[in-house]
Amino acid sequence: MASIDQLKASDGSGNASLATVQSVRSPGATTIIVNTVSGINTNFIGSMGTPHTFTDPVTSETITVISEATNVDFKGHVDGSDLIIDTIATGQTDLGSEVGDIVIIKPTTQWSDELAEVLEVSLNDDGTLKDNTATTNTIPDDAVDNTKIDWSSLSLNMKAASNPSTFTIANGSNNLAGAGIKVNFTVAEACKALVTVSLGVSSTTDFEYQPQIRLGGTVIKSFAPVASLSAGRAHVRGFSWVVSLVAGANEISAGVSLASSTSAGIAASGGNISAIVLGEVTA
Repeated sequence: MASIDQLKASDGSGNASLATVQSVRSPGATTIIVNTVSGINTNFIGSMGTPHTFTDPVTSETITVISEATNVDFKGHVDGSDLIIDTIATGQTDLGSEVGDIVIIKPTTQWSDELAEVLEVSLNDDGTLKDNTATTNTIPDDAVDNTKIDWSSLSLNMKAASNPSTFTIANGSNNLAGAGIKVNFTVAEACKALVTVSLGVSSTTDFEYQPQIRLGGTVIKSFAPVASLSAGRAHVRGFSWVVSLVAGANEISAGVSLASSTSAGIAASGGNISAIVLGEVTA
């Protein structure tokens, strides 16, 4: 696996020293005994082989490189005063080391390949960030303000409904989804919704009723007052509750449990439900 740390050309104290081999190493052996590890990063990508020294005809300076015929690239690490070979570069063969061979920590073909592999984890080929690269735990607190939020995408998270026409209610427990007092959400994964139900019920006789919040027709929570209500006018009761939604489609509706009434009903727009979903809503 590619490592950012291994791409460093030094340990930060200065240029990595050119290391000279002090003892013969057989092919396949992993320990390289060298004269210095000064400036070499703990984990590194380097090249080893026979030195070739020449004088630059323009600058007259002496330049030492590794001969092309003996050059072997490898990944390794520093262990005390020695260099340890971890892996030989793909497509290359370990030729062993002779006394006087050198190890150079400079960008190599493998270095470039590993750099590209590291960058490909989070970047597209054109340098833009890949999808899902910036996850919640990588975003600093207060880094996202109102200008960076697409509020229009939250429109599906808030829904409300009421009954379009007057209807009557029978004694007992009633699901009011059929009267239009319901909202539907399709969510990507399980999440929570804050649901509010308000019902204005009237009856020709004294009565009692309990508003309900239902999920898929099942009562999740009831508001249970104990006071009997008088006939002749509408009485409004409402409450809010947090409802757990399942991944996929969810129907949230109002319900009512009615008792002691001979003729009760809810006027048009007298029953209301609203919900705010704290999660990803797709419909």
